[in-house]
Amino acid sequence: MITIKKYCTQAALWGCLCLVSLSVGCCTEDTPEQDKIIVNEAGVVVSKLPIWEKDVSERGYIEVSVTPIFHDGKVIVPGALYDKSGMLVALDTGSGQEVWRWSDYVDGYNFNVLSREELNSRGNLVIYNDNNLFCAVNLDDGTTLWTDVRPGSSHSNAIQIVGDHYYYPYELEEDGVKAQVLMRGDLFFSDYEMVVEAPIEPIQLFRGFYGGLKQHLVYNEGNKIFAFLAFSENFDLYEGKNFNSYVSYNVSDQAFTAQKVRLPDTASAGVVNKPVRIGDVYVITAGDYIYGIDQSTSEIRWSRKNFMGEQSDGGFIAASYKDRLFAVNETGSRSLTMELDPFTGETQWVDEGNGGSTRPALYFLNDVLYFVSRGDERLYAYDVNSGEMLWKLQSPDHEGFTVMQVKKGNASDEADILVACTWKNAYRFEPAR
Repeated sequence: MITIKKYCTQAALWGCLCLVSLSVGCCTEDTPEQDKIIVNEAGVVVSKLPIWEKDVSERGYIEVSVTPIFHDGKVIVPGALYDKSGMLVALDTGSGQEVWRWSDYVDGYNFNVLSREELNSRGNLVIYNDNNLFCAVNLDDGTTLWTDVRPGSSHSNAIQIVGDHYYYPYELEEDGVKAQVLMRGDLFFSDYEMVVEAPIEPIQLFRGFYGGLKQHLVYNEGNKIFAFLAFSENFDLYEGKNFNSYVSYNVSDQAFTAQKVRLPDTASAGVVNKPVRIGDVYVITAGDYIYGIDQSTSEIRWSRKNFMGEQSDGGFIAASYKDRLFAVNETGSRSLTMELDPFTGETQWVDEGNGGSTRPALYFLNDVLYFVSRGDERLYAYDVNSGEMLWKLQSPDHEGFTVMQVKKGNASDEADILVACTWKNAYRFEPAR
């Protein structure tokens, strides 16, 4: 059963809801259109009109599959046009009107396959890459600062900005020998250099195969830069499994802080998402498992595969919020959303009601966890403290959501912002709270 409800203000969504069918008088018929919502019998919001919507497709087919970013009163929406060239569209967050459009049509760029993480920017600059093609874009006016085509290849396009540099995993090849390395590039110029080669052992029976480095975490601590690398090696072609390993590296001192450790469980998939660091624990997800790793000793403190009395059958996207650990299925048939204790792995709360398979990451605002499901292409929202599902939001165009982003208002007159996109439209909504 679907019940139509209205609310007078954002706060009234949780307090002063009124049933239209019962004519409860806390709201009037001239309530703004964006304040009208539809909830299901469980009290979960399933439909909600946006504050504004904008078709960014230029009347052609595009795919918006990369997380938007915010800059100076604008939301920048990345997309791939029908001819596979990349584009960025900057929309005014207040009105949704287009401010500028970047579409240099650099040959070979395709934003469909860009980083699945939140795209990193520093000031007015953002770095993009598609495999071995790199570019820097000025977010003030949508102009290109520099572009570069580099020898080698990338299998993850996961760029992370720390200080005046950006870091990315890469594959180099010399005389038929491939090496998986962590690279570092200058933000303002196309200069780059190798930081360290991942200690991956080649499999002897298959010449040239060296595994893959797809995810990394780079961070500052005590005026020094460290990198935590998670990678796969020695792919077992007979059983179809990876051997997953990890290692910590002091970038400033150019030395490994501990020996490489191989995860005890093999998996049909490698490391899923960027490692998470909470206190003195790294958290990585590989195959069906979630691991907590001691930062000082590199020993595995805990591992989890069993939830709600059953084993998981797919990878997880993990993220930290206020030094707490949250995870949602990235693959698999079970649809789990949960909070785990980052130091013990114990379950704090878990729900099995989302659409399954998140994309592309998890987002937090005002103690609410947001993500888009690949399974039913809805936008989900959960109360991080109770585990209660708040939204199971369908896109207004019924095309299905692909990506989203949130931003906390940083001034008394600036509201919190939530923007979600389908393959052609961008929408701004009032956040869940």
